[in-house]
Amino acid sequence: GLLDKPFALVGFSFGGEMAMEIARYLLMRRSSDGHAITIPSAIILISACRSRDAVTKKFVRQVKLGNLVPKPFVRPIAKLITPRFAKANRLDQQQTRWLREMSRTLDPVMLQWGGQATVDWNLSADDARAVEREIPILQIHGENDTIIPDTLREADVTIAGGRHLIQWTNTEHVNERIADFLGVPLQQ
Repeated sequence: GLLDKPFALVGFSFGGEMAMEIARYLLMRRSSDGHAITIPSAIILISACRSRDAVTKKFVRQVKLGNLVPKPFVRPIAKLITPRFAKANRLDQQQTRWLREMSRTLDPVMLQWGGQATVDWNLSADDARAVEREIPILQIHGENDTIIPDTLREADVTIAGGRHLIQWTNTEHVNERIADFLGVPLQQ
């Protein structure tokens, strides 16, 4: 099957939480189940955090405020914020178009659910360390990420001047670090 081959979990932003939770689940299943459970060979977190401990009070306040916004107004507000966010993240024209398309098609229910899921996330720093004892983790973070700042300084790789969307703005650097970590040649 698909999980018979080595695989890595990669998560960007909220996807990092998902990657950590999937890994934790697979590790729990492996130890409690009599069956052989395949676990990932690595976890790669991009602009994400390892545990709930890294979720800032500012983010919690933003989520609470965001949850007060009626769902029909979420997309129009996102449309207004997009140019400023694109500029703050130093996006080029193509990247700004991608961001505009994302804001135009975002699901307000999913956005608010994801924010609340982050606030309610219960994976502690101890839990994250237990996962990392079994599965190597690479955390790549932008030095100036204001969405998920690396307040605990957990990142293994910090990209100087990088913001939240480093997979777009610093693609080469991110890809090189991932290839080095996985021990695979960088595809050109």
